[in-house]
Amino acid sequence: MKSTNRSRRDTPVLLAVLALLAACASSKVPASQKDPFYLYQMGVNHFQQGHLPEAERYFKDSLRLDPGNFATWNHLGLAQLLQGKSKEAETSFRKAIERNSSFADARHNLGVTYLQMGELAAAKEALVLAKQDTVFNQGPAVWRNLGLVEMRMGAPGEAVAYFNEALARDKDYAIALFDRGQAYEQMGEAEKAVADYRAYAEVRKDDPEALFHLGRALVNLRRPDEARPPLERVKLLTPAGPYGVEAAKLLAILP
Repeated sequence: MKSTNRSRRDTPVLLAVLALLAACASSKVPASQKDPFYLYQMGVNHFQQGHLPEAERYFKDSLRLDPGNFATWNHLGLAQLLQGKSKEAETSFRKAIERNSSFADARHNLGVTYLQMGELAAAKEALVLAKQDTVFNQGPAVWRNLGLVEMRMGAPGEAVAYFNEALARDKDYAIALFDRGQAYEQMGEAEKAVADYRAYAEVRKDDPEALFHLGRALVNLRRPDEARPPLERVKLLTPAGPYGVEAAKLLAILP
């Protein structure tokens, strides 16, 4: 009985000691580690340096403290998408949109995620919604990605219109030239494809993909003298790569 009374009497003391230990443990955690904005900024810094796993970890730590921050959810999705974690990225972008339904960046990124996953109808829906934002649609990216969706859906004419919109918003957005060249090839307009491939190759010198597409389009136009230099350059740049191997096959059949 005496022992029991001692136990009850000592309970507040034990609780006080436990509370003190918890406080000491908590005090060892730097204040910055309790600041969601600091953790978010650390994530952004790692993201910009290409340290994607570290960026993902900091964004998740930030969200544990501030789960309502739509910008952090968006950045988390980007870090996941660039690591090939498409399903996780989809979830993160959706959470960003749930917290801010007018956040066009997240809708665009969700559309890109679906595009990478091959879910073209869902990609188009998300990108069309992002395009409706009158500030966001001033940039070329959403127009270019809509063009890619249309091209993969077998509608190169619609794709060309979107690539034109992208270039109208940024004439130096060279990747849209390459994309439009591919759409023209799908449409059988080889001369227009060659013009776009040439323009893109001028910007992205020694890009094996661009040079190969240029050379192949010229082969299809039966202009072997023009086709040979870009194909030979591809073969030199990447002899064992897929474009180098295919370039060698085309060079072998040239007169």
